Amino acid sequence: MRAIRSAVAALAAIAIAGSAATATAQTFEESYPETPATNSDLPIIHTYRGSDHLKANILNPRPVCNSTEDYRTVVYKVKDNFLPVGTISTTNLSDNTIPLKQDLSRTQTIEASVNGSKTETLTLGGSGSKDGMQGNIGYSIAKSLGWDVSGSLSWSVGQSIGPYDVPAGNTGEATYGFRTVTMTGTQQRCRPNGTWATPTAWVANMPVKNEVRVKNYSTPAGSWAPNKGAQVTTPVENPNPAYNEDVEKIETGANLDDVTKVDDEAAANVTNDDITDEGTAVIDEVEETNTDEITEVIDDQEGVVRDLDLQPYFTTSTWKASGFAGSVALRVKNVGDKRYWGEFPAVTFRVEVETFAGPEGVDRLITTTKYNGTHVRDLGYDFDRGVRTFEVTMSNPVNSGDDMLLAAFSFGDGKTKEGRLHNTMKVTQTGRLAGDTSAYNDQEVSSLDATVSDFGRQVRGTF
Repeated sequence: MRAIRSAVAALAAIAIAGSAATATAQTFEESYPETPATNSDLPIIHTYRGSDHLKANILNPRPVCNSTEDYRTVVYKVKDNFLPVGTISTTNLSDNTIPLKQDLSRTQTIEASVNGSKTETLTLGGSGSKDGMQGNIGYSIAKSLGWDVSGSLSWSVGQSIGPYDVPAGNTGEATYGFRTVTMTGTQQRCRPNGTWATPTAWVANMPVKNEVRVKNYSTPAGSWAPNKGAQVTTPVENPNPAYNEDVEKIETGANLDDVTKVDDEAAANVTNDDITDEGTAVIDEVEETNTDEITEVIDDQEGVVRDLDLQPYFTTSTWKASGFAGSVALRVKNVGDKRYWGEFPAVTFRVEVETFAGPEGVDRLITTTKYNGTHVRDLGYDFDRGVRTFEVTMSNPVNSGDDMLLAAFSFGDGKTKEGRLHNTMKVTQTGRLAGDTSAYNDQEVSSLDATVSDFGRQVRGTF
């Protein structure tokens, strides 16, 4: 009995200490989301056509754009921002609430900009451009997304900020600025052969409205905390009443029979012996049936020639040794009967670089090179899964029976102080044209099964 009382008392002390520790407020904030969240509404593709029809040329009988006339903008990321330009502040040392108010003494202006440059701005009636790329397309896209954007916005001299009530003993701050929407993507010009050129970075910053953000705080820490209410933690006095009652009974020497206990008949005692041989046989039969059905479906699909069908695979040099520096190319082959191309939806692939051997949770330097109008986005590294993800967007057609080089992934040396890092790759087609139902040969295609050398010989797909 004494041992039980001592053990329960120790547990109670730990519980009390734990509840006291939660009273210490801690603030943790990360403001650098490395991997952008996927958005089903993106990418947005806007193509500007200088003529009402495509013109064949001697270099390409089937062009997808008109050289020197057409360009297209693809938006991969849209972000809502607050751009501060000034702050007014007051500390209320009185016993009453006072107003926070100020008339501005200078004018602050923001204009729509393209390519991230404040010197290349546009107005409602004009356009800004760089290297032949039109900037006013950003205004059109922002309007189509539902924002009431403007060519420029201003805070003028004499304009009032406030009044906002500041409680006694608090400091009040009002930060005024502009709410903007930033669109990040690429623009492409049309090459002389009537295909889209390599994408170049494109950024458009569009002002939406004037905005003021107000906060009151009583301590200096409160001025920084993004959510002051979340920083206050109240300890729970009695998180488990039944448990606390049992502790009290034991500590006061009560009979153990008075302690709440689980009914033995109501408790479940499940062991491996409960799984009978008959149940195991049923499970095995189901697994064999499912495997046979999946194999049959794959065999049937492989024997069908479709109109639209892309098959991705990897190529690498014969001298590329696993775990050492070198490049791996992502290619697609059109195994369908028709040319594979469409302006929308975007044809995209997800490429995942996984750890095959070596230290877990260690990233590896990988740089990318784009080919044939392809755009490659690095979506970041997932430390829990040990996977770096890329998004590859194809923008030019592939004729039936042809191969197209989309991108190259250049691996740095995998040697680390924790051991040499070896990786594999996996590609999945995530965006496809209507009518492309060939999911059997483009989903999670592993480099272990689909890597060949520059001479077409099957090689082990570890890098």
